[in-house]
Amino acid sequence: MTANNVEMMVGNLEMTVRNLEIRVGNVEMTVANEEITDGGVEMTPAGAYRKARGCVSEGTEARIGRHGSA
Repeated sequence: MTANNVEMMVGNLEMTVRNLEIRVGNVEMTVANEEITDGGVEMTPAGAYRKARGCVSEGTEARIGRHGSA
């Protein structure tokens, strides 16, 4: 009976470790977004967010169209 209780406790600890790994992954994503924002030209928080999400403004699309290879 005592051994069974210990196994249950070990199972709970494994679940906790998995949750911590997920939290660490979220922190890494936050750091990556901060690096992109720091290197961005956009000055507004909304513009920096769009840049981090991979969106471009209409002006950026026009510039890419003019300078892109045909």
